[in-house]
Amino acid sequence: MAPSSTPSRTSPTVAEMAAAISVAPNFDVSRIRGNVPEDDKRRFVSTFAYFISTREGSYGADVGQRIRMVEVNVWPGPPSRQFGRGEHNQMQGAADTENAEPRESRPEGDNAGTLKGTGYGEAIFELVVERDMCNVFGTLHGGCAAYIIDPCSSSALVVMGRALGIDGTGVSQSMNLIWHQPAHVGAKLRIVATSMFMHGRVRTARCELWDGDRLCVSSTHSTVNQRNPKSKDKNAPSRPSKL
Repeated sequence: MAPSSTPSRTSPTVAEMAAAISVAPNFDVSRIRGNVPEDDKRRFVSTFAYFISTREGSYGADVGQRIRMVEVNVWPGPPSRQFGRGEHNQMQGAADTENAEPRESRPEGDNAGTLKGTGYGEAIFELVVERDMCNVFGTLHGGCAAYIIDPCSSSALVVMGRALGIDGTGVSQSMNLIWHQPAHVGAKLRIVATSMFMHGRVRTARCELWDGDRLCVSSTHSTVNQRNPKSKDKNAPSRPSKL
């Protein structure tokens, strides 16, 4: 997520964020596909909603609240450079996500995380382009595309962090976008985010905005996790995940 523009304000710690995020136990996640447990899906939706916030609490929330999470996965092996639109199965021969066995729920704290070796997190969203998201030509505004990519790409890092048992959140370090084709009013975008790199406090994700078979925007987004404020070691690893 983008860093605060107010220097005097202290960013919330992981513990404070975890306390603020309300994981609704009765939230219906039956329409969210994927191979992660339902409890994790609820956690990811709640974390996403926390960062989107409300119109009074955060920039762009009136658009962010329209984004719908539709699928969450944790896959073994490195992501293929050849596939897009979240089509893991076609290029890597994995079982259909609808039939894949859910991963076991992760314990909290130091024991959280069950993924070993190379793997990646995937979060897929949908959003309809509306007029207030567009420029004078009636196509998705570049600034709006960047706003959409920020929380969606960060979600893939949270998903991967959960699998590894670490905090996947962070403040934005860089974001590089390429606008390939315009997305017009009424287009139903499929937003595919995958984690690319997580080591120490650095996280990087890739995010793509698709209109059917048309790739409209692609991006890489790097974030830096805040180290434990109580630690004097600047190279200290991020804390165990509470998200």
